[in-house]
Amino acid sequence: MKDDALGWFKWMHQNSLLSDWVSFTKALELRFGPSSYENHQAELFKLKQEGSVVEYQTKFEKLGNQVHGLPPDAILNCFISSLNLDIQHEMAIHKPTSISQAIGLAKLIESKLKE
Repeated sequence: MKDDALGWFKWMHQNSLLSDWVSFTKALELRFGPSSYENHQAELFKLKQEGSVVEYQTKFEKLGNQVHGLPPDAILNCFISSLNLDIQHEMAIHKPTSISQAIGLAKLIESKLKE
C-alpha cells in the first residue's frame, strides 16, 4: 500500500479496527470502493467518445467493469452507439458481433479516417 491507503491502514491498525480479513476487506471497500449512490450503468450509457478510440475504450472498460449483468449484445450496442458518428457509420457496414471485434474495428476505422 502507499499514499492514502497506507495512511488509512496504519490508522486502522493502530486503533485495533482490523480484527480479521473479512473486517479488513469490508473496511477497505467502504473507504476506497465506489459509492453505492453512483449509477455506473447510467454513466456507461451516457459515455461518448470525445478523444481517440483508445481513450474512449479505456473509459468504457473502466465503467464497464463496474456494471454487472448486461448481456453481451447490450454492451456491444452501447460501445458502438457512443462512438463518433463517422466511425459508427463505418461500423454499421461491418456489423461486428463481439465487443473485442468492435474495438479492433473502431481503431482501424479511426486510423483510416485520419489518413
